[in-house]
Amino acid sequence: HTRHNVGFMVADAVTQNAELSWKYEVKFNAEVAQDSTKGLFLIKPQTFVNKSGEVVGSILRYFEKEEFGQADPTELQSLYVCYDDLDIPFGKYKIQFGKHPKIHNGVDSVIKSLGTDQFWNVRIGTESRPQVAQRGQQGTQKSIQETQNADQTSEKIPGQKYVLSPFTKEERDLLAPVIQRVVQEIYAKAFPPQSSH
Repeated sequence: HTRHNVGFMVADAVTQNAELSWKYEVKFNAEVAQDSTKGLFLIKPQTFVNKSGEVVGSILRYFEKEEFGQADPTELQSLYVCYDDLDIPFGKYKIQFGKHPKIHNGVDSVIKSLGTDQFWNVRIGTESRPQVAQRGQQGTQKSIQETQNADQTSEKIPGQKYVLSPFTKEERDLLAPVIQRVVQEIYAKAFPPQSSH
C-alpha cells in the first residue's frame, strides 16, 4: 500500500472486523462490501483519486430510493470518507464532520459530486517527511555537483510524489494500531449504543 491507499487500509480493517468480503461491482467501478442488516456499505473506488467522487455520487444516487433517500442530501451523517492527509503528522488522525484539507483532489471530487461538504472526514495523517535541513551561511566555494547534492538531500519530497511512496515496514507496524483505533471510533459514531429506558 502507498500512503495514498491508507483510506483503503481503513476500509479493509472494517471489512475484517465485520467479517465481510469485497466484490467488484462493474456498475459502480468499485469494490464493494456490505452488511444490509447493519446498514453497512463500504466502497473502494477503482478510479483515479481525483475521480473518486463520481463513484461515491453514483452509489448514493443508486440507493436514493432506499435508506439514503431518507437523509437530507446536504447533511450526510452516515457517510464517512477515509483518506490520507499530509496536513496531519504520521500516526495521528482526525474524524471531523464537514472539515477537510484545503487541498485534496479526492475530497474535492467527492464534494463536487455531492454538492456538499457535509459528511464525515476520516483524515489519516501520513506526513513523516524529514524537515528541510537548514543550510549554513558559509563563504566557502563549492562545486556545482556538491551544491546540487546538498539541495537534493535538504529539500522535502514533493507531496504529489510522496503520497505515492509505500510505507516502510516500521511505519506499517506503527500504523496498524492507529487504523484499529480509527475503526473503533467510526463504529462508535456510526452505531452508537442504544440507551435503554
